[in-house]
Amino acid sequence: MYLTLALIDIVTLIVSIIFVRKTGILTMLHPAPLYWCVHVYCFTARLFVLASGAPTMPGFRGGITQDEIVRAALLADLSLVGLTVGWLCFSRWKGRVFNAVTVRVPSVPARSAAWFAFVSCCLLVWAHATRGYVLHPLYSPDLAHSTSSYLDCFLCLGMLGLCLLHHVIGFPRLLTCLTGLVILFTGIDAARFNLVVGSLLLYGTYASRKQIAWPSKRALLVFGAVGILFLPLKTVTQALREGSDFGTVVTETTYRMVHIVDLDKQDGDTQFLDMAASAITLTDNAGKRAFGLPWLQIFTLPIPRQWWPEKPRVNEFMWSIETQDRPMGTMGMVPMLVGDGFMNFGTIGCFIVPFMVGIASIRFYGFAMARPHGSMERFLYLLFLAISIQVYRDGVFSALLFMIVVPYPLIVFYVVPHLLLRRRHRKHVRAAHPRLAQREAAPTVGDGRGPCVKPRSFNAAFVGGGQR
Repeated sequence: MYLTLALIDIVTLIVSIIFVRKTGILTMLHPAPLYWCVHVYCFTARLFVLASGAPTMPGFRGGITQDEIVRAALLADLSLVGLTVGWLCFSRWKGRVFNAVTVRVPSVPARSAAWFAFVSCCLLVWAHATRGYVLHPLYSPDLAHSTSSYLDCFLCLGMLGLCLLHHVIGFPRLLTCLTGLVILFTGIDAARFNLVVGSLLLYGTYASRKQIAWPSKRALLVFGAVGILFLPLKTVTQALREGSDFGTVVTETTYRMVHIVDLDKQDGDTQFLDMAASAITLTDNAGKRAFGLPWLQIFTLPIPRQWWPEKPRVNEFMWSIETQDRPMGTMGMVPMLVGDGFMNFGTIGCFIVPFMVGIASIRFYGFAMARPHGSMERFLYLLFLAISIQVYRDGVFSALLFMIVVPYPLIVFYVVPHLLLRRRHRKHVRAAHPRLAQREAAPTVGDGRGPCVKPRSFNAAFVGGGQR
């Protein structure tokens, strides 16, 4: 049965790739390739592992039944169909997007980006020296309640600041090595998702600046190394936090990798399909739907918990449906995008929610690619593309959490002032030169330095929109 589901999943994936490729706008910066990789890792590979005789998630009493896996796998394919339909809709709206944007936007000033990177690195050193997990083995999770969890966001600020600087000035060898070390250290000392997000953001910036449509073999090897390093990174962090020596760290890391490879000893990093199946079952057993209410917590999230001790948790709905046999909320398990859609709107939500995500991501893609590489819009899209892996794993709420709350220092210190200055500049131009302002709003594509031409295709816009 599992093998049949795996074959159905592969066919669905191939059909999705064929249709999206026919749109003519598929590059590595398109939101689809990243999701395809996540889908293969979380669903396709897991189905083959189960077909090989591996047991379902043993952390629950009684485990996950075969019927639950079958249902979740089919709904995951439905979610892939919803995403694909959303991505395909852009092929009809491509002209509208280009007609709606103004591509002559000021680029990020190099001096401002350098100052922001310098300040962010200073705050990075302070954050890791005072709140880091490895440097402070006695760090208590309750520290956020006595001070402020917003300070934890400074742990990944240096990574964002350096990536922004690369976005503006390029990739000098020394700066690139420094950024790689900062990303690795941030992944070890803060949270390992920073390793993946930082690597994706850095390479996305490189591809955007160099106008690379697809990664080279060397880049694929780097991504493979990052993926291999990501799996045991939690074990390495835990061992370093406990003050273990190098030999102990190597031993525990090896043991962790054996758990991942051995069919009988796999853990949560390879059982996302099981988690989605359990979330779907718990939702049905609870007999209720969230109807998007968990997404509204973005409005209560900025309120410090010191002011509101009873503030709902980010995964409050997961806590409300968990049972003693399946404490998913307590264990911090995730429902995946398919589970998020089912918990909010039922079976139809497994299509509608991914469809909305597909529409939003592909329009953001077109919006950013129609602007010069150095623009703030392009950098924000690359940041969204990097954190979208969290959206596919955790649900829609992660898009708001990791685009607004986690990088809030970037928003406060750079994005908001940049947008305000741009708005003032546009008002000045319109008041002084109304005809020029009308010309700048024309549906044209260029790099902001020379005459613009009307794009014949999205590929032309992608090539013409970058800075050489």
